[in-house]
Amino acid sequence: MSDFPKLRLSRLTKDIELLIPFYRDGLGFEILDRSENVDGMDTILFGHKDWPYQFEFSHHRGDDQAPRAPSMEYYRVFCIEDGAQWNKMMHSMFDAGVSQVTPPAQYVQGKYPCVAYEDADGYRVVLVHGHWKK
Repeated sequence: MSDFPKLRLSRLTKDIELLIPFYRDGLGFEILDRSENVDGMDTILFGHKDWPYQFEFSHHRGDDQAPRAPSMEYYRVFCIEDGAQWNKMMHSMFDAGVSQVTPPAQYVQGKYPCVAYEDADGYRVVLVHGHWKK
C-alpha cells in the first residue's frame, strides 16, 4: 500500500478502441481494467499498477457526441530522464502509427528536447526528455 493517493484522470471518449493504439501500444500503459455496457457505459482504465496515476476513458453507448479537446492547449506532460526509455517511447509511438504534432511553445523553447502527440479525441501528450526543475 502506498503512502500517496492515486490520481485517476477521467473523461469521455467517442471511441475507446481508437485510444488503445495511443495509450497502450504507443505510450506503453497497461490496460488495468475494462468494462462493457455497465449501465450503458463502456470504460477502459490505462496505467501501471505501481504508478500513482491512471487514465480512465468512458463511452456512453449510443452517444457519438463526446466532445473533442476544446483546443490544442489541453495536454499532459511526461518527463522522461532516461535516454533508453526516451528512445523506446519514440519508437513505440512511431510503431503504433501515432504522428507527432506541434508541442506547446513553452516546451519547444525549453532546454530539453520534446515531442507531442494527439490522441483520437484531440487531447495531447507532451514527452520531455530531461528532468523537472522541482
